Amino acid sequence: METINLSSINMNFLESFTGSFSTIQKCEYDGQVYVYKKFDNINFFKKNMKKFQKLNEIDNDYLVMPAYFVFDDYEQVCNAYLTRFIKYKTSSVIMTLDDKVERLNTIKNNIKKMHDLGIIHGDLHFGNILLDENSYQNKIIDFDNCSYKNYKINKKYVADYTNVYINKYGINKGLDIFLFNLITYSVLNASPYYQSRLRINNEIYGIFDTNDGRKVCNDLLLQNKTFSNEYLIDTCLHLIKK
Repeated sequence: METINLSSINMNFLESFTGSFSTIQKCEYDGQVYVYKKFDNINFFKKNMKKFQKLNEIDNDYLVMPAYFVFDDYEQVCNAYLTRFIKYKTSSVIMTLDDKVERLNTIKNNIKKMHDLGIIHGDLHFGNILLDENSYQNKIIDFDNCSYKNYKINKKYVADYTNVYINKYGINKGLDIFLFNLITYSVLNASPYYQSRLRINNEIYGIFDTNDGRKVCNDLLLQNKTFSNEYLIDTCLHLIKK
């Protein structure tokens, strides 16, 4: 993966925001628009540089991987990378029920393809799945703390509910399925993400409150002895069609 100098990048764009441990800004390099991601924790960045290099070698259209390392020639340190800029909305786009089902199925298929490559994302949420407003296409982003080859997820940098899963079942593809099932439940019940988790804990199952509702929500509450490989969108399709 090539390393470029920060001074060669045009940073004159207004779009920027601060992530959990990085600063992200729209920029331009070599006539193309990118996203510049600078890490606050330089040690985390250095420990993951080899993984970023491996991820860069993956050739695909549905996963957004690091494209260039960035050397800050003012601070004399390499602490950032560029990824391609995607003109997609996040998954908060207003959709009909049919649209929701179609989009969720498309995301599910991309997660399965991601798993076929040996990648476990570990941080799937609304902000890391980008949707095209005008089609069912989507992109999965932010692989900084993913598990790939010999590089594992660092529990220090994951959400509390992710660690609950890892502590019980370990790091496996069921983790991404679990996280995506939480998104599915939220989307199909048209309720905010964290409110959906509260509803599940309070056994208010919504659209899944049927004979198999308890089984579905036990998966989301991690009450089973083994992790589930079932996608919620598949389990509940027959309820949606009624």
